Amino acid sequence: ALTLVSDPPGAEVLLHRYELHNRRRVPVFQRSLGSTPLRGIRLPRGSYLCILRAEGCEDTRYPVFIRRSEHWDGVPPGETEPFPIRLPRVGELGPEDCAVPAGWFLSGGDPDSATSLPGRRLWCPALVIRRFPVTNREYLAFLDDLVRQGREEAALRHAPRERGGQAGQLGAMIYGRRQDGGFALVADAEGDLWHPDWPVIMIDWHGAQTFAAWESARTHRGWRLPGELEWEKAAAGVDGRRYPWGDHLDPSWCCILDSHFDRPLPAVVASYPVDESPHGVRGMAGNARDWCGDAWAAEGPRIQERRVPAVAAAGSFRVFRGGS
Repeated sequence: ALTLVSDPPGAEVLLHRYELHNRRRVPVFQRSLGSTPLRGIRLPRGSYLCILRAEGCEDTRYPVFIRRSEHWDGVPPGETEPFPIRLPRVGELGPEDCAVPAGWFLSGGDPDSATSLPGRRLWCPALVIRRFPVTNREYLAFLDDLVRQGREEAALRHAPRERGGQAGQLGAMIYGRRQDGGFALVADAEGDLWHPDWPVIMIDWHGAQTFAAWESARTHRGWRLPGELEWEKAAAGVDGRRYPWGDHLDPSWCCILDSHFDRPLPAVVASYPVDESPHGVRGMAGNARDWCGDAWAAEGPRIQERRVPAVAAAGSFRVFRGGS
């Protein structure tokens, strides 16, 4: 059964069932379940995508996974009542922002991955995540603004670089410089000219953190790196799938080593439309790995103890997720 409460109430719930088509899980429209609040609606076990639609609000994707004899009630840990799914007001999100509603999801448990987290059912608070990775175009604007602020040393520290010869050593800078002191795309050491809309690569965790802080100041919104488990839910939804589209890997669906006949290179972030999560986030299986905000731990973070992931302390290992 399914129980679903929204804020505001009165949202129409359009039910899509995930069905296997060409080895991918594709949401197929079933019917309208009516308006929220919905309580104890009987459904066959399976994986679903609910689209919540209300006047004056953005359409919100809400994945649901109902196992045998299970009631998906949306009750958080330690509570007794369903958590209302908040629907963002029209204009509240940017055009490339994806809302990931609060709720339960299946984390980890991949037997074919040596680095998989343990299989657990966890509650993840709501978050908003950008649809695409940060691009070279956006990162160049960030570095140029640091220069305009008189923070050239920071700009040079956070520019993409080759790996250093030893720990703590800065490698050769990959971006070039313009006559006005700004940064520009130039051919790298292998002769490749980076595309402005490739994901920015070859930056360290501190550069990613500083970019997020700059973006927060620029937009007056609280952007930060996602926590490891937040990233996982945004990438795979709630049903424990191995990839954003399901459990089968095909190199034509995301930018990985086997996607290329010749030497592999990154792809423009809008490429590979199959590499899209149930929440609408792109490029989380291939293209570039993503830095996460919390410190690495073999058993993974304990997301239920905090609303915002703890920032990794100096000297600790950092987490990255995704393919490359």
